Amino acid sequence: MGKVNDKEFKANLVKQYTSERGTSTKDLHYEEADAMITDLNGMQGGAKPQALINKKRRLLLYYAHQMSWYKEGRKLDMQRIDDWCEKSGYLHKKLNDYSLAELSKLIFQFEQVYIHHLNSI
Repeated sequence: MGKVNDKEFKANLVKQYTSERGTSTKDLHYEEADAMITDLNGMQGGAKPQALINKKRRLLLYYAHQMSWYKEGRKLDMQRIDDWCEKSGYLHKKLNDYSLAELSKLIFQFEQVYIHHLNSI
C-alpha cells in the first residue's frame, strides 16, 4: 500500500464528514465543517481519535440520562439507545458502530430529541 498524499488524505477526511457526498471542503455544510474543525482541534491537543469517539458517545449518553432513559433504577437503557440509533439515526446503525466523523451528525440529531423533550416538559 503506497503512501497517501495530503490531497488524498484531505479528500478522504472530507468524505467521512459529508457521508461520501463530497471530497472538497467546499462540499461541507456548516454543521459538518464545524464537527470536522472541532475534531481536528481535539486531535491537535494530543487527543487520540478513540478518546474523541468516547467523548462524543458520552455526550449522547448524557442526553439520554437527562431524559431518564433508564432500564433498571439508574442504569441507562443501552438497548433503547441502540434501537433509537438504528431506527432514527441517520445511518441506522448501533451507537458503537458510528465513526468519529459520523458521531457529530448523530449527536446533532439526538440533541434535537433532547430539546423536544425539554420543550414537552
